[in-house]
Amino acid sequence: MIDTLLDKRLIACANMLGSVTSYYRWEGVREKASEVAVLMKTTTEMAESTRAFIHQAHSYECPCVVVWPISDSSEEYLQWVNDETGLP
Repeated sequence: MIDTLLDKRLIACANMLGSVTSYYRWEGVREKASEVAVLMKTTTEMAESTRAFIHQAHSYECPCVVVWPISDSSEEYLQWVNDETGLP
């Protein structure tokens, strides 16, 4: 899925943080699962398309997709993200 997100230029970068143990309730049952957390860098303009693609392609019925706005970053980094996601 990450390769496709990169190929479609929906994201500029993805960092796989490794295996984590998640504890949660799903449909009234307490669950425990091994998952891989991934941080993906994209622009505000591409966030909704990225979220839609993940929801369509992910094996989970309800994948966790959270958008955090960037409050500060270097101009060079922001330009790189814009360049990689096809924005001027």
